[in-house]
Amino acid sequence: MIRLKDWNVERLFGQLQDRPEGRMKKGDLAPVVLAPLMDGEMPQAERARRGFGILKKDYPHIAREDMERMQAVLYVLSCKFLTQEEKMNIKELIATDFLTQLFIEDGKVLGRAEGKTEGKAEDVLFLLGDVGTVAPELSGRVAGEKDEAVLQRWLKLAARVKSVEEFEQAM
Repeated sequence: MIRLKDWNVERLFGQLQDRPEGRMKKGDLAPVVLAPLMDGEMPQAERARRGFGILKKDYPHIAREDMERMQAVLYVLSCKFLTQEEKMNIKELIATDFLTQLFIEDGKVLGRAEGKTEGKAEDVLFLLGDVGTVAPELSGRVAGEKDEAVLQRWLKLAARVKSVEEFEQAM
């Protein structure tokens, strides 16, 4: 078996843990992929878990593709030393991270959509404020509307009307 005698896995993880994430560079993280080959007392499954814990973080100066490549190399090397059960646990860890990322992306899309509808509702109310006083009931109805097409229609209407009453009758 190949072993990197001069590289100690516990020392590596300790150094990385003490380093501020914002200052981390690709070269600082590259040795993590070699954790399965390093000297040290840490069990192989723990090396893989800790390595993935480090490599799954978001580092501002490192491209996501580079992080994914390092994770792939760590996985391949780790699998040479893990039992079947340990491999399954690592796969679950990776799958969980992937699903978490999917949920985060979905949340961002939903957040942007909500922000657009809220912004349109605010614009409608802003325009109506220029032509009169908006009653709390109307304000609540406009602010509560979630259909973007309806809000778009109301926005165009609010830009053309001469009074809040005219808007209410036409909506």
